[in-house]
Amino acid sequence: MKHISPYHLYENNSTKKLVSPTLSPITTYFETAQGSKYLLSEKGETKRWKSSHANTGGEDSGLKEWYPYSMFVPQDDIDSMMSYEHLLDKGYKISLSKTQNDKQVWVIYKEGKWSLATYSDAFPTYSKLNPDKADKALAFSSYKKPAIGLMAVEYKQEPNGIIRSFHPGSPVSKVMPIDQATPADLAHFNIKA
Repeated sequence: MKHISPYHLYENNSTKKLVSPTLSPITTYFETAQGSKYLLSEKGETKRWKSSHANTGGEDSGLKEWYPYSMFVPQDDIDSMMSYEHLLDKGYKISLSKTQNDKQVWVIYKEGKWSLATYSDAFPTYSKLNPDKADKALAFSSYKKPAIGLMAVEYKQEPNGIIRSFHPGSPVSKVMPIDQATPADLAHFNIKA
């Protein structure tokens, strides 16, 4: 087996196999509406090449580090998913859990215990104006595989469950198996096909 650095391209018996740093096979190439390009491993790890976005003025574009976790969220659930930033701004420790109907839900460490995050935790002013939503849990659907229109989300999670380095991307605009990615697509990741 021959290792070609730095992006873990292995050759074995004339077959080429792209893998992540944890040696998980890279299965998917996808792009988002703002032009960013991603590799996705079997374990759900992502490697992103960030395009020059109008909303960032082109700063910080280019190749990013691997994220160990990803999910893909429907447009209808974006507000609940994006509430992470509001909860973080309020100083909560934040993790993810699953509801009985298999949705993701934010949980926060509040008053000495973990509890479901609600609209009133993330959006106090909105909750005062909409009291019917104040106690509603911040739950959202998510999928492990990208599909057109789903929002790409990358994150890191500590062993204790706390979410760190949460990066919501934009909606997925193109998806294909890694073996169908073009040499030009792979070149963004310094991979020579």
